[in-house]
Order: sequence, then structure tokens, then C-alpha cells
Amino acid sequence: MNKKGFYISKQRKGELILNVFAEDFKQYLDECSKVNGWVKFRIYEREKPATNGLTHNMELIQYKEDSKEIV
Repeated sequence: MNKKGFYISKQRKGELILNVFAEDFKQYLDECSKVNGWVKFRIYEREKPATNGLTHNMELIQYKEDSKEIV
């Protein structure tokens, strides 16, 4: 897996588009820490859009092992 398999861009005011490359993203999700089967992400706006037009980033919120406490 070379990429995390997702890209986020803003199309219109209040609308975000999440583009997912299914195979890479599935593999990425399989490797993420989970709580009751759930994975939590933080999505935030970039200070400046990337040259390819991406306006937001997404990062995994990690949990401590066997806990709901965020690391």
C-alpha cells in the first residue's frame, strides 16, 4: 500500500468530497486500532489548498489498547 487511499476536497460551501481508493483504504482500515469495531478520524482544513486542489486532511485518532481513551 503506497497511499492511505483517501483524498478530501471542497466542492461547494459546506460540502466535502471524500475520494477513496477502495483496496488501499480497506487495507489501511484493517490496520487501524478500533473500539467496538469503530475507527475515528479527525478531518481538518489545510491552511492552504495543495497544488492538486486538496483542501482537507484526515488523520486517525489512536486509542490506547483496550480503552476508549484517545492517545
